Amino acid sequence: MPGISVVTINYNICKGLQRTIESVFVQTLVNFEYIIIDGGSSDGSRELIESNEKKFSSWISEKDDGIYQALNKGIKKISGEYVVFLNSGDFFLDNHFLSTVLDILNDEEADIYYGNIEMTDENNKKKSQIFPADLDLHFWEHNTLNHQACVIKSSLFNELGNYDTQFSLAADYAFFLKAFLKGKKFHYINQNIVHYNLEGISSLRNDEYIIQMKEIWNRTLPKYLANIYEENKSNQMLMKHRIMSVAKNVDNKYNQLKKYLKLK
Repeated sequence: MPGISVVTINYNICKGLQRTIESVFVQTLVNFEYIIIDGGSSDGSRELIESNEKKFSSWISEKDDGIYQALNKGIKKISGEYVVFLNSGDFFLDNHFLSTVLDILNDEEADIYYGNIEMTDENNKKKSQIFPADLDLHFWEHNTLNHQACVIKSSLFNELGNYDTQFSLAADYAFFLKAFLKGKKFHYINQNIVHYNLEGISSLRNDEYIIQMKEIWNRTLPKYLANIYEENKSNQMLMKHRIMSVAKNVDNKYNQLKKYLKLK
């Protein structure tokens, strides 16, 4: 049975942290790991953590250099086969979510499971962001997943590397894009998983986030195109030698690329 870790990062969002940890504490799944990474808060967050510390698998409160350094600290502490990053201020919408995820993990093997998010706008109206069931290059060119609504195989961080802290806002996009281009399997969970806090730094600095996304895309795609070109040349040899499983994978990626370029 795969283990699940939940990691919450926080810095001076005591009220949001309270809401987040409450949504984790009421989960009906009994056996999971919960880790808190606090950036040395001075607003009462540390005291809140200390008052609940017996319910956490581990926690730290110390200065860090931003969101992704904090997330990388959490990655070092997880022991579960899969991890959910639920940032302070965000919360699970369903008390049974982790139990539901465990059932899905046992039925459908994937590297990253992702679902939809709920938000509350400035007029106090709730709205949902629905993600597509099939992800392709068109999606990744302009969009990303919400990492709070994702369940990620922990071993991917050993394989692909942790979050790249040179991208202060969009390192999650860089990680997801790398996983997709490496052929990792994404599985869609068609439900609203979390309530996403629109007062978080990525939401408040959305223009900067988009700029970083474009930089990541422009850095990553040319290397991918070059690799696919070389793989396609090798594919002809593979087909001749009837190494069909490898050749089919290369051929699928090449055809997807041709479709993407045609629609540009």
